[in-house]
Amino acid sequence: MESSRTTSSAVPFDRNRLLFEELLETDFKGSIYHPNFADIDINLENGFKQTSEKFEPTTEGKLKNGFLNRFHILSRFFRQKPYAFSLSADRSRQIENREFFERQIVDATTYRGSFGLKNKFIPASLFVSSSSKTIDRQVSPVEKIDDKQLRLNLSNQSALLGETRFEASQDQFLRTTSDIPDQEGTARDFDLWNQKSLSEDNKKLLNSSLHFYGLSGTSKSSAFNLNENLNIDHTDYLNSAYNYNFQDRTSSGTRIRDHKFNAALRHRFYESLTSLFNPYYFKSDSASFSRETLGFNLDEDYVKKLGKIGRFSSGFGLNYAEEQRKAFSGIISIIEEPHILRAGTTTFLDQPNVNTATVTVRSSDKQTKYNLGIDYQLNNVGERTQIQILLSEQGHTITDGAEVLIDYQARVSPSLKFNTLAENFRLRMDFLDNLFGVFYRLNKQDHPRVVGDQDNTLETLSDTVVGVDFHFKNIDIEFENEDYDSNLSPYRQIRLRESVFFNPTPASTLTFQSSQSKIRLLNTRDTQKFFDFISRYFVNLTRHMRFNAEAGFRWQGGAGVSLNDLIASAGFELNLGKFLMDIRYDFKNQLNLGERLVNHFIFTKIKRKF
Repeated sequence: MESSRTTSSAVPFDRNRLLFEELLETDFKGSIYHPNFADIDINLENGFKQTSEKFEPTTEGKLKNGFLNRFHILSRFFRQKPYAFSLSADRSRQIENREFFERQIVDATTYRGSFGLKNKFIPASLFVSSSSKTIDRQVSPVEKIDDKQLRLNLSNQSALLGETRFEASQDQFLRTTSDIPDQEGTARDFDLWNQKSLSEDNKKLLNSSLHFYGLSGTSKSSAFNLNENLNIDHTDYLNSAYNYNFQDRTSSGTRIRDHKFNAALRHRFYESLTSLFNPYYFKSDSASFSRETLGFNLDEDYVKKLGKIGRFSSGFGLNYAEEQRKAFSGIISIIEEPHILRAGTTTFLDQPNVNTATVTVRSSDKQTKYNLGIDYQLNNVGERTQIQILLSEQGHTITDGAEVLIDYQARVSPSLKFNTLAENFRLRMDFLDNLFGVFYRLNKQDHPRVVGDQDNTLETLSDTVVGVDFHFKNIDIEFENEDYDSNLSPYRQIRLRESVFFNPTPASTLTFQSSQSKIRLLNTRDTQKFFDFISRYFVNLTRHMRFNAEAGFRWQGGAGVSLNDLIASAGFELNLGKFLMDIRYDFKNQLNLGERLVNHFIFTKIKRKF
């Protein structure tokens, strides 16, 4: 049973849903002729359901009857033979937390087939599947996902070529959400990988890989990648590596070709000092933009134990590069720029002067396109553009901490040649067997020489982070203060995280975790604040009864964001062997930009075995 009320919107409404299910579950296990010939495991859930859904003030709900047919079927054939294969079919309903503050109900039907061929030359496996999911996220639009997948794996091991693997896959997909255009297409992926030892002691390893990805349909993109890597262990303390990478990518009508070569020499002086020298060359070309960079990295890392006092660690890094850019039209196109989006942090697009109308955000598998104003928002902060995920229940599909790929266009000077000098310093001191520690980080970047059009979009910065962390038994506390002094997008940020775990009784556990952050964007004078608190309690009342409760509060404020999110849940389980009872209650109260959602969800399950 679920009850939701939305107020303070243009059209306030109430939604009430009621569901009864009566199921008979049966299990069948057996074999045909012999277990090694074919064995079958069948679980069936058949029965009836009565559903009622009511939207006020528009529609009235009446109970509707229906049939239930859920199943879990697995059949395996010729298990002891080189050509063994299996077939399976599943239809299920799951109530799960997509993240702590969001519950979803997933109805899924999946058919799979797995086929293998074992031999000495080219072992092979083939996997096929067809799946359909319906995802209901409280008041969010219902999302439907259909996938038809095919995957082939081949491998070979030989003294001449080394280890070789080939994988080819295809996914024909359809994503349907009300009020949003359908997303459909076919994704094809091909990978060829080889590792060859060039010495009998395996101290010289050559790794080669080819990768191709093609996406057609609503969105179109492609990528071809060639990578060669040679790694040599000269001694136990000296290692060198040589790498060449070529990429040819197309997205949103833009094609970019990249060449990169780098070498690395790493030396470890006893256990304390590690040195790294890394020269590199990079060249990128597209129809509107070219970039050529030559430079090197130097890094020193020192770690020293100080007896009972603790441990001291420090590091220094230096990067110097000469770069020449040419933007033939003054506009550059960026494709598939990766970012991880987290609540309570600052995420800027890499390039300044972004045309926000050209921004496209997709999932890491490129199959889902996210929507501005529903899944994320963009803020102009001086010359930089900030991207933030929207955490309300009004349709967001980007989870906190998800990786996304972003395409966009940005304005730059037509021609520019400059050098970059970047330095970083790292200091950390841990005391009393890591009871607490203090740390300091400084990143500096400057451009001493600029030739050509004076480009005010080159970033000069001094980024300072100081902090302390404390770890005692089941208590963890971390604090950071960051001063990001930049000519493009300066900000000040404070972050605090706490976690406590303990056992009130031998049969129970109680956890608290919380995080707070405050970001002051100096160019726009906007202050962004984020706070969340989560608590969980679990106890075994007897060996047959369990009780659990959890609650969380999340608050976010800033330009275009005003969110208060409260959720609480309690559940009771009774397991007497043949008799099982599960009762759960969820409550949610969310206020987002003046619109309030109140949701009650009650779930009861009673099961009796005969």
